[in-house]
Amino acid sequence: MGSVREDIARRERQQFVQEFEQQQRDSEDQEQYGRYAKDMQVSGTVPLSFEEWRKFIPEEFSKEEPAVRAALASANSNWKQLVAVTRERVASVPLDDDELTDLGFDLRFRPIWENEYTSHGVAAAFERFRDYEKRFANSHFRPVGDFLLRNRIMLSEPHIELAFSIFWNYALIAPVEPKVEQPRVNLRVETDPEIERQKRLRDYEEKPIVRFEGRDYSQKEIDLMDSTTFRRVVMRMRTPRVTDVLTNLR
Repeated sequence: MGSVREDIARRERQQFVQEFEQQQRDSEDQEQYGRYAKDMQVSGTVPLSFEEWRKFIPEEFSKEEPAVRAALASANSNWKQLVAVTRERVASVPLDDDELTDLGFDLRFRPIWENEYTSHGVAAAFERFRDYEKRFANSHFRPVGDFLLRNRIMLSEPHIELAFSIFWNYALIAPVEPKVEQPRVNLRVETDPEIERQKRLRDYEEKPIVRFEGRDYSQKEIDLMDSTTFRRVVMRMRTPRVTDVLTNLR
């Protein structure tokens, strides 16, 4: 019985220590967050909420010193915000020359696209790029082309490749899954060859194909006719009379 009580007491002590340490970390993080929020307000930036800011503390550093945890949270959250702002600017507004140079674009020639390039020339340049960049899809042409146009960047395959890579890495364009052709369903009902043979035989023997003097004749009956009867029945039916032609012309 004593060992059971000791085990319960040990677990209670561990829980108490864990709760105390968590309360201490909460208090320390709140203090560090206050400094972060003040710095952000001074710089004119809206700070994250405490819970959002705290999520940027890596799990493996959760028991480090307060200043270390705060530095990691601030650096990671600021980086995410910087990426989000940059992503939005890349997608929608002209960048300044320093930004474009830092990204790797050659700015020695700044064309006005409407004056320098035809629609056929632009399309041909993107088609050549698509020949070796298999990720490039037709839906990527507009955002990448608009970026080059908006920033007056010379149309060249290296510039197309660079702009495509920027949009791809910032997730401004999405991969396009190749279309998978669905297997065609054969809607034709396969029939039994023996049933088809019996049907053809029945039609041969019973289906009327000629009517003469009030009587129907099947193909079998015609095949069994002598030559005189055949000419009298079949040839007369296949030779139109003048009165029949005149009737159809009215």
